[in-house]
Amino acid sequence: MSGVVLVLAGIVGQLPLVIALLVGVVMAIRRRAQNPRAATFALIAAVVGLLAEALVIMVVVSSSLLPEIVASAHVPVALVGVVYRVVGIFVSLLAAIPWILITIALFGRSKPAQALPPVTG
Repeated sequence: MSGVVLVLAGIVGQLPLVIALLVGVVMAIRRRAQNPRAATFALIAAVVGLLAEALVIMVVVSSSLLPEIVASAHVPVALVGVVYRVVGIFVSLLAAIPWILITIALFGRSKPAQALPPVTG
């Protein structure tokens, strides 16, 4: 398979999550008036998730071009492996942040419901 096909396949594989995160951004913006705290956490989570996905796509693209990069730059393969491990750990940590924020938005402390006045009548 050519490098272009691998890159496109990697990007297409990330599209469902990117679309879900974009829907999350829109929903958080539209629902901000109803529950500002949860919407803010959800919005931050979606934006951080989009940043993480952008990094994942960059890693996919660069990994398909890796043989050419290593050959032309005379970079030791061991160094490339270390760089990819560090990037992988960073992307994993970045991908965990949205889930933490979504959990806080869903289950974090919210304002208690106000009691309705008694009905007289």
